[in-house]
Amino acid sequence: MIFSDNEDNRIAIFDVALMTFFIMLIALAILFPFLSEQSKKTNDNIIDTKSTMMVELFWPDGQIDVDLWILGPADKFPVGYSSQNGSQFDLLRDDLGLPTDVSNINYELATSKANLPGEYIINVKLYNIALRDRDKLPFKVNVVITMLNKENDHDSSSKQIFSKETTFTFVKEEQNIVIFSLDEEGHFLKDSIYTNPRKSIATTPEAYDQ
Repeated sequence: MIFSDNEDNRIAIFDVALMTFFIMLIALAILFPFLSEQSKKTNDNIIDTKSTMMVELFWPDGQIDVDLWILGPADKFPVGYSSQNGSQFDLLRDDLGLPTDVSNINYELATSKANLPGEYIINVKLYNIALRDRDKLPFKVNVVITMLNKENDHDSSSKQIFSKETTFTFVKEEQNIVIFSLDEEGHFLKDSIYTNPRKSIATTPEAYDQ
């Protein structure tokens, strides 16, 4: 049988492709044990996100702006209205107390990506209050901390670990609500709870870095 030049070229290309395929199979067979071991090591270092934390702040109706501030062990800067996304915590709702808010609820919410061991600091600050609402001073706010555990894709559970009510008396007042720790397995250490009235974390990242 006589082949044309074009047919010869097609056969040559097919032979090269077939040889390349077999070489890739051999290479994968050799590298597979190594890749599996590397994958196992990587998975061992993945943070368990089945357990997370939710921090909620509630305060009375009115044009009142109260801010929630959190500093987790993995956060470089405190998480609050001016720095809403940290390495560990995210501020999901920043409520300015505006009358145009259709929810009619003054409420802020922050959640963690994972419960890591270390110290947690929770503060609140009365940022501002409209002149027409100044007669509401003093007023109370409530902070609730809840641990969330995801058992699987369908089942989850929650447990409130801390709740505190405090009173604001003037604008720009900042209060340390609680300082607590989680152990190496992310469990809440009840005996670690304390407060530091002088502990201020309500600031911008730039100021905090100085």
